[in-house]
Amino acid sequence: QLVYYNLTTYGYLFWYDWYRHNWGVKWNAIDPEVKSDKGQLTITFYSPANIPSEIIETLVKKHPNAKFGVYFEEDNNGVDCYVTLHDSMNSNKLVKVN
Repeated sequence: QLVYYNLTTYGYLFWYDWYRHNWGVKWNAIDPEVKSDKGQLTITFYSPANIPSEIIETLVKKHPNAKFGVYFEEDNNGVDCYVTLHDSMNSNKLVKVN
């Protein structure tokens, strides 16, 4: 019953498949933090698997006028990720991420 609900609601049988397709990783982010300062939005988090390329690509497609800065630092256990973005048309306007 839950598997049917997942498939009809989200298009995937299991959470693992949804994560892999939408985020490019198999587990959720750890210790996410969002900060805004002087028209810039900074998102930091730890990825226990690898670089979440799918979510970065989705943000870029969803906000084509934004400027992005992406920094990753790998260690033996995963990846520290830092993503900054701001509106390139108006540097004082924050990009809404939703």
